[in-house]
Amino acid sequence: MAECVELIDKAFIDVANLYGSSKRKHEVADHLFFKLQGPSASSIQETASIVREVVQKHGGKGWMLAKDEAESEEMWADRKNAHYIGLAWAGEGAKGWATDVW
Repeated sequence: MAECVELIDKAFIDVANLYGSSKRKHEVADHLFFKLQGPSASSIQETASIVREVVQKHGGKGWMLAKDEAESEEMWADRKNAHYIGLAWAGEGAKGWATDVW
């Protein structure tokens, strides 16, 4: 099952590539990030196959699946720190309000 789906626009990807802590650099384009969970590795693989098929059917490209927990954490690192990345981009004296919408 998809635990989390994030629509990340190309402006944030550009800023994350510049100011994020992740070693991973993404193509500057809009992205959908899916965080998958399940009771076993095979159930996660099955979910990933379904999600990949749907994404590709609707024009998505560049599909990537983390090979392990460490790579998964690395992929989500900049998203988790989006507030601070935005403040770094905005410059000295910038302020922001952390919010979340479910």
